[in-house]
Amino acid sequence: MVFLGLLVFGALAYAAYYGMKAEEEQEKKRQLAIKRRLNAAKIGLLDGRHDEFLITSQVALLDTRRSDGRDVLKIIDEKGTLYCDLKGVHYVGLNRRQSWDWNKMVEVRSKYGSTTTLRIVVSNRQKISGISLRVSYPIFVQILEFLNWGRNQSFPSKKTSKSRGSSPTSKTNITYNIVQNVQDSVIQGNFELNQSDAQTK
Repeated sequence: MVFLGLLVFGALAYAAYYGMKAEEEQEKKRQLAIKRRLNAAKIGLLDGRHDEFLITSQVALLDTRRSDGRDVLKIIDEKGTLYCDLKGVHYVGLNRRQSWDWNKMVEVRSKYGSTTTLRIVVSNRQKISGISLRVSYPIFVQILEFLNWGRNQSFPSKKTSKSRGSSPTSKTNITYNIVQNVQDSVIQGNFELNQSDAQTK
């Protein structure tokens, strides 16, 4: 009887270990996919390509709302996609769209935790908006660094290729990009933003 109990315990421990290793492998694949995606975006933007580059999917949109006499960030749309182009960063969700121009970004404030947020301060708006997402810390850092890199760049307005006479790159359909990268997309989650976590600095 004791032997049977040990056997069952060993099997359960092995299954838990195997599941943990499988999840670690999946996370490594997600991190690599994001890294490749952001590197491709950097190259394309610096080259002046007019493509739309997918950053990540399953993103929630945050906007400042008045509650109990104070301004707080609240989720106003979910299950959106975050992508970028030469103009800036764009959110496309179920019911809302939002854009932040590179040349108007003043600061990207970040908070990683149960409610992971990137708050984007722009010069042409008084209120802060941003995104909430559920990703691992390494992926979160990659996206944060990319946004800060982008706001510090001065991208060319168009690709210069005189000798070959090539035509400008056609605009990539964002839906196609999403389909291409759906296997890499981050885990879905229901987003809830606690007022105390969302209070703007």
